[in-house]
Amino acid sequence: NPQRLATTSNMIRQRKIDQEDAKRKAEQKARMAQYKKNNPGMADILEALESGVPYQLLMMQQNKNQDSNKLRFGNEDKLRDEHQKLSGTFIDVRDAYGRILSNAEEQTAASDLSLIFNYMKMLDPGSVVREGEFANAQNSAGVPDQIRARYNSILSGERLAENTRQDFIQTAQDLYKTQLASQSSLDKNYKDLATSYGLDANKVVLDFSSPIAKKEFKYNLSLMTIADLASLDESQFTEEQKKIIEKEMIKRLQK
Repeated sequence: NPQRLATTSNMIRQRKIDQEDAKRKAEQKARMAQYKKNNPGMADILEALESGVPYQLLMMQQNKNQDSNKLRFGNEDKLRDEHQKLSGTFIDVRDAYGRILSNAEEQTAASDLSLIFNYMKMLDPGSVVREGEFANAQNSAGVPDQIRARYNSILSGERLAENTRQDFIQTAQDLYKTQLASQSSLDKNYKDLATSYGLDANKVVLDFSSPIAKKEFKYNLSLMTIADLASLDESQFTEEQKKIIEKEMIKRLQK
């Protein structure tokens, strides 16, 4: 029967076409899956296209998102720059305090001079006096007369008594804590402001106090006796802090 033969032939041909089409789709799907795996940033776009979203509409939405991201990043940069500018005094005080802590254990003429110089910088971050030159009312107007006199005497060759040295360090700690409290208030205000605008507060407010933590930890260890160091509970410290404690112990034992 020619009609039945033609129908059967068409069915076989269609089945073969369907099989080849299914194979082609399976291969395409596998390639698409591999492409998504290799290009995770494109996954959302590819899935949208697969679901039938028109390419032009997708591109319009992507451009809109990019513009929104640029605006957000621009606002974050602007607020971050503003916050950093207002943090200038704190950064100056922090750096001066950090140098005091770094030299705290030394008891040399150079370390005494650096200690008083950086203490003056904490009192008057805007002073223009340079370490090694005499301080006067013109280059350190915000520094009390008695501190300038002490600095100039050290510059002339005098040394600090141990109790006087410790008094300066303790007062420097108090000055830093006061400045840190003010900086924390500033940080909170800018974090709240960033959040209210839908921005990432962590990209706006940077932690300018973090460099001091390690130096304070090392200085506090230097004040402890070797017995106190040996009795410390290591489970309460980070790996980095444990290494600092170990170095301090070795230094003490080598004396």
